Amino acid sequence: AGSPRPARRRLGSAVLAVGLAVAVAAPTAFLARGSGLRTSVLRAVAPRFAAGHHPYVTVTRPGGEDGLVSCDAFVAADVALPNNGQVVDPTTVTLGSVRLVRRGDNTIVPARVNTSAAGDSIVLQPDHPLDPNTYYRFEVLPALKDTGGASFKPYRLGFTTGGGQPAVRMPVAFEQVPLPATAGHAFTGVTVGPDGRLYAATYDGSIYRYTLSAGGEVAGTETLNAVRAAHGGPRLVTGLCFAPESTAAAPVLYVTHGQCVHGTADEWTGKVGRLTGPALDRYEDVVTGLPRASRDHLTNQMAFGPDGALYVAQGSCTAMGAPDPAWGMRPERRLSACVLRVDLAKLAGGRPVDARTTDGGGSYDPDAAGAPVTVYASGIRNAYDLVWTRDGNLFAPVNGSAAGGNTPASPDGRVPALDNVRLTVPDHLLLVRPGGYHGHPNPSRGQYVLMGGNPAAEAGAVKITRYPVGTKPDPKWEPPVAEFGRNLSADGIIEYRGFGPTAALDGALFVCRYSGGKDVCVVVPNRDGTVREMITGIEGLTRFADPLDIAQDPTTGHLYVAEHGGKRITLVRARPGGESARVYRQPIATGHGPAAEPHPGSATVRVETDGNGSGD
Repeated sequence: AGSPRPARRRLGSAVLAVGLAVAVAAPTAFLARGSGLRTSVLRAVAPRFAAGHHPYVTVTRPGGEDGLVSCDAFVAADVALPNNGQVVDPTTVTLGSVRLVRRGDNTIVPARVNTSAAGDSIVLQPDHPLDPNTYYRFEVLPALKDTGGASFKPYRLGFTTGGGQPAVRMPVAFEQVPLPATAGHAFTGVTVGPDGRLYAATYDGSIYRYTLSAGGEVAGTETLNAVRAAHGGPRLVTGLCFAPESTAAAPVLYVTHGQCVHGTADEWTGKVGRLTGPALDRYEDVVTGLPRASRDHLTNQMAFGPDGALYVAQGSCTAMGAPDPAWGMRPERRLSACVLRVDLAKLAGGRPVDARTTDGGGSYDPDAAGAPVTVYASGIRNAYDLVWTRDGNLFAPVNGSAAGGNTPASPDGRVPALDNVRLTVPDHLLLVRPGGYHGHPNPSRGQYVLMGGNPAAEAGAVKITRYPVGTKPDPKWEPPVAEFGRNLSADGIIEYRGFGPTAALDGALFVCRYSGGKDVCVVVPNRDGTVREMITGIEGLTRFADPLDIAQDPTTGHLYVAEHGGKRITLVRARPGGESARVYRQPIATGHGPAAEPHPGSATVRVETDGNGSGD
């Protein structure tokens, strides 16, 4: 082996040679802001050597040394991802890399941890309420990595719980009933058909049809593979929706789906399809060429409106409106980040519509007279599901962006671009109005202002205070009617039909909260679409394993929750005579309009600032 010194000299010479070569080939790299000679050489020889290439946590909720934290709290962490295009590797997000430790006995708190679809945040949800008046330590360890294999910098913070939040008793409760026959599948959507059977879509394109017993349990299983067969392999099915004219003998099932990949997805691969036949074994395309984000923002779930048209939630291609590395530098498109209206009566001869627009090399114009696929409302970042209520209102729970996105600049200079916005936009509930703009910029549609901008004085607006004061929202801006909080991932939604002991909840919106919360949140709307209150903690509606979608059997009132992370469906039944002991009721006093009066408990008015005093 000999002395190490000659080897060191050889290594030093090699590093110097590489450094000189890099300097000659690309001298501007050495003049780049924040890159000295040593750093540039190290990055050329070993890209992950430099400390700046380790991803790291930027901010958490709760914050460091916070006190009086709710015993029902979860921990959400925003992260910085310095390696271009690399995001949090979900296979490394475990209790071995992200954990909560109780001080005193150093017990690791049983919890579920996960990242977002974009891989740009971390959420830890304890399995049970935390102990009151207790200090906890949140830790991120180097075992957490990005998709390029770079380890996270170690991170630690502590917080103390309070004595318990004010809670009330409520004479309503549910029970969760396991359905073993559904185990093992990554479910993405559920619905109950006109035949009284439960239909469940999966990540790989299979659709399971479950015959139900009188008590709501599974009595039989069939697999429907028409979507897979028509495409020669897996498709990521996101939505299932039966046409209003469907019967048990003649069902018509609409499905939304996209390319099923692990990694970067191809653009323009979103589709709306239709299954027909008694066995639902005949597949046909209805709409093709819809936008697809590089990650999991797809053509999402659907709902038939009172006008007979099909309304489709179409996800965004970016975090905050402008291309960014976490989302593959893909721009927004004319039919992205919106709710689409599909007029099935305008489909020519039953042929599918190729909706690829001119900004992507296609020829479709959604603004042309007689166009069958149009934009009903825009600026909707990622609504996974939609629901039309009996009052004729269309609601959409929306996933707000994690920190780190970019916003676009308007060509006239009215709106400046914002880079690396260090704000996690809260998840929120929209009352979707025709022609309305709901806050997610889309330059291809002439929309540039994120959420409510930064008007000098305007109640009811979600302000982004890094904008210059006086930056008004884009025209037709419609603020949220309620806010769920950050990093909760509000997804599946239904209008609940109250039965017997749960009649008091009739007409409420039941919303799955996938990441933080891991529950079904109850939102009580008014007839005009404003929201009266939000209720959490109802017994039987908490402690799910990543609940993504929910359906109700209109005959029995039973609920079915698709637990994507748990790879199962859980039956949720009303419990006669049941009572919930720890329910939290949050009044929502503001309306949806810009003149709504702020309220201390309202979630629709927020002013955000970063740690340096400038708002994001």
